[in-house]
Amino acid sequence: MKSFYRRMAEEKGILLDSFQVEVDGLVHMMNVEQVIQLIEVAPEHEKKHIKSTFSKIDFHNGDLMHYIKFLARTFIKLHY
Repeated sequence: MKSFYRRMAEEKGILLDSFQVEVDGLVHMMNVEQVIQLIEVAPEHEKKHIKSTFSKIDFHNGDLMHYIKFLARTFIKLHY
């Protein structure tokens, strides 16, 4: 069964999109699939917050990629 996050990315047509994230002068290549995988293994309280934010962005016809890039940048800052 697909997660809410994966279904949302597929519906928006962005699941296979790649992007660059610059942190501390280093450029990191990532894609939406990687970020979704990270979300899927995150603690439940984080997944709940992310799901709420995905839903709010979708309700307001916002750009989900902005939030996904924010999540990617945050992950990189915390782990590299």
